[in-house]
Amino acid sequence: YEISACLVGSEMCIRDRVSGIGFIGAGTILIQKQFVRGLTTAAGLWATSGIGLAVGGGMYWIGVFAMILTLIGLEFLTIIFKNVGEHSSLLVFATTDKENLKRVTNELHLRNYRIASYDMQHEPLEHADLYHVTMVIKTKRYLDESELFQFMQSLPDLTLERIA
Repeated sequence: YEISACLVGSEMCIRDRVSGIGFIGAGTILIQKQFVRGLTTAAGLWATSGIGLAVGGGMYWIGVFAMILTLIGLEFLTIIFKNVGEHSSLLVFATTDKENLKRVTNELHLRNYRIASYDMQHEPLEHADLYHVTMVIKTKRYLDESELFQFMQSLPDLTLERIA
């Protein structure tokens, strides 16, 4: 009778841990603008909790093997797949010269960057018009922000607010 009660207690303990980690993992996943963040963190939490349950249950070799697979998955595959697919960058700037909008989009086109989304807010001021621009840029490789930063800083009447 005691053995079966212990097994039922262990199953309940594991079940509670799994639902708790699922709740915490879901809380790490955020959608900011057009970017999904926190998926790797959520997966890492799940993997870590699984390793902890295996080691806590006395399955040490399974825990060690799972830890090695997790490290390979999180570290080495990130390096391998860094250049696969498109990469997104957020670009936010403001300008009083409407020609700067054309200059920036032309420069992005020359660099073979694809504009995934473009939002411009027009704000009339006393002596000029102010244009607030937010765009998401997609590239085949990681964006070298320093070159784009230098180009945009060279434009007159343009304030670069953010490249992320």
